[in-house]
Formats: sequence, structure tokens, C-alpha cells
Amino acid sequence: MSSTCDDLDIKQKLYSLIDQPVCDQRLILVGTNELLEDSKTLAEQKVENDAVVALTVRKGLLVILFKFLILNFC
Repeated sequence: MSSTCDDLDIKQKLYSLIDQPVCDQRLILVGTNELLEDSKTLAEQKVENDAVVALTVRKGLLVILFKFLILNFC
């Protein structure tokens, strides 16, 4: 994982995979339940390379939850 990779970088890559706008995505660090911030790098938020992150996506009134593993994602 790059030390300059941030939440927004991941959301933009996910947008290309799931076609959901970045503004409708929320990333949550599984284990601590911390909401990751777009303005901070993953290193600043102490997200390890093998961390599990939950992605929530808003679709109207529905919220969809995905979990994925951060492995050289950036």
C-alpha cells in the first residue's frame, strides 16, 4: 500500500468496478468500526495492507454493505 493512498483513491477505483458515485460510498475499517476520511491517507488512519474494510453504498433509501480486503489496492 502506498503511503500516499487515501480513502478517495480507493473510492475512485471502486467506482470503476461497481459504478456507484464516490459521494454515495462510505468506507469503514472492520474491527474498529471507524469511518475512513477522504482527506487522510490510509497510513495516517493506521489502515494496514491486509485490513478488512466495509463499503456501504447508498441507493435511494437502501444502504448496501460489502466487505473487502485491502491488498495492494493503491
